[in-house]
Amino acid sequence: CAQEAALRRGSSTAIRRQVFALEHGKCSKCGVDAHAFWLRFQAMSPAERLQALMGTRWPHTQRTLDKPRADDFWQADHEIAVAEGGGACGLENLRTLCTPCHRTETASLRTRLKQRRNSAAAAGSADLRSWFSQTPETPLLGKRKVPVGDSNFLGHQSVSVVVEEGG
Repeated sequence: CAQEAALRRGSSTAIRRQVFALEHGKCSKCGVDAHAFWLRFQAMSPAERLQALMGTRWPHTQRTLDKPRADDFWQADHEIAVAEGGGACGLENLRTLCTPCHRTETASLRTRLKQRRNSAAAAGSADLRSWFSQTPETPLLGKRKVPVGDSNFLGHQSVSVVVEEGG
């Protein structure tokens, strides 16, 4: 019960501990045993560590090479992202992802969230593409402003009137 409460509060230590107890650091996407990789990685010298990471999708920061930690290799990830309603959940919404898969998932989430923000911002606005797709045979009808009078110092007409077209 206390463990479930810690999960729902979002205690990252409790979350990682419980997800590890279930999945043992094995990535649920690609299947790599990220925890075993971390254990082998710790035993290497910094030069060997760099060689081990070369040509992989794993990040190789100086800190990771000098002082590797388990969370450099795997993360407890929400299958349904917190930003998409997956927060305050139990273990059923958590999974282990290796760092490369977690980066890919995070990039995908950022793209989805950006698309939603852009769609929400554009809601209710006219689609500009429809204006460009009109042919000369189908002129725009209705009210429009027609400039009259002299040009101002920028070359723009200084007065406009509304005229009714069609009908």
